[in-house]
Amino acid sequence: HGRVDGKQFVVGKRSYDVVILPPGTENLDGATARLVRKYMEAGGKLTSYVSGELLVDGAAGGFTIARSAEEPANPEITRVEGAMLFHQRRRLKDGELWFFANSSLDAPAGATVRTRAKSVERLDPLAGGAAPYPAAIANGLLEFSVALPPAGSLLIAVKDEMGPAAATPQPVTTELVLARSSLAVERSAPNAIRIDYCDLTLNGVTQKDVYFFRAADEVFKAYGFQEGDPWNMAVQFKTSILDRNKFSPDSGFEATFWFDVAEGVNTAPLRAVVERPALWTVWVNGSPVESQRGQWWLDVDFGMYPIGPRVKPGRNSLKIAARPMSVHNELEPVYIIGDFGAVAQEKGFRVVPASPLNLGSWKEQNLPFYADTVSYTKRFELQRGGRYKVVLGKWAGTVAEIRVNGKSAGIIGWQPYELPIDGVVQSGENRIEVLVSGSLKNLLGPHHGNITRGLASPASVRNAPVTMPSGAQYDQLPYGLMDDFQVVRLK
Repeated sequence: HGRVDGKQFVVGKRSYDVVILPPGTENLDGATARLVRKYMEAGGKLTSYVSGELLVDGAAGGFTIARSAEEPANPEITRVEGAMLFHQRRRLKDGELWFFANSSLDAPAGATVRTRAKSVERLDPLAGGAAPYPAAIANGLLEFSVALPPAGSLLIAVKDEMGPAAATPQPVTTELVLARSSLAVERSAPNAIRIDYCDLTLNGVTQKDVYFFRAADEVFKAYGFQEGDPWNMAVQFKTSILDRNKFSPDSGFEATFWFDVAEGVNTAPLRAVVERPALWTVWVNGSPVESQRGQWWLDVDFGMYPIGPRVKPGRNSLKIAARPMSVHNELEPVYIIGDFGAVAQEKGFRVVPASPLNLGSWKEQNLPFYADTVSYTKRFELQRGGRYKVVLGKWAGTVAEIRVNGKSAGIIGWQPYELPIDGVVQSGENRIEVLVSGSLKNLLGPHHGNITRGLASPASVRNAPVTMPSGAQYDQLPYGLMDDFQVVRLK
């Protein structure tokens, strides 16, 4: 899709006046190297942050390049603080867009920027607004500062036309508003446990306590798939895997998942969750159960089974069977959901009675797999027209939504961990709620092996202990509101 047209470098339907080789460039594929060389020979402008011989297709290819004579830095940026401050810049007909991002999760970052533009605006991608941004004239240029907290970002529009000046910030003091009620903490969804080890019965032989991933491989290998589970180990070309869906009527296998239930658990609302229920026959403690038609959890292919009446205190079995075998019968973990707690034991987790929640990690409050939201609520006496904000202390989650009297006031997801609520308060008592959201990491994993936080792929669930480990060894994150939230009044 690339070609050279005079001094233009063309990719598809776009043409470019400048080609940039960024810092860290070490290798070019052969086609790209030939195009870049042809572009340079035609007099095209190449700006390079690297110099010397570059590899071509991973080998020495005689492609030598000199660093650009003019420094390809942005002269408008005169001061940078922080090692992880990055920016992107786009020229427009009437000015430029600048996007600054601090990629550090721990340290702040900043910069001073000078531009020949005549006005500066801050754009708010979340709310969709724009407002004048503080700037001043310095040595004939318009100068503004960038100050970002960890993981912070800033989107700026610099314009060629004059615009309104930013209002001078007024000194602000804050006053803590005392709550009129104690903190109430509730989860908004059922709790869950994930059972990822089973007893596998295949060709009349039962293997005890097998990790589901290995069990799936064993099943497919027994039916001629030398590579194991084809959905994890192969890439389907057209219908190459589906074309192997040829099994005898007496083929199949069984997988039995075990879970322990303590005395006092409210078993009535318990549900089992099995992926693709149409593929399986399911029993609980030897009694057949059917999936609830039209009911699902997490995904439309996660079928729900009402198992409460068949669950007893102590050891319980959930058996699924494929008869006959199908190429679609890929074995996956099963889940138990309901109103309960989950406590780590020598092997996996034990279902225990639900207990009241408080501040602190959900993981330490018998919710190690919980992936939904927990609500933290207090009541405050406020006045309409006053200036207030909600301030979070230490917390962990993907995002926190703030609701005032049941209405969403916005979200908190990055520093500073605070949110104005002026426009939604009423005179008198106000119910203020902080809803902290977890993630599917604690529920779906990966839970075992050499885990890289932030990365999840089929390979991430491949490795696990030979037999089910203690629940304390499952890798799970401590989500929750650790410190009580505050409401402050701005004066």
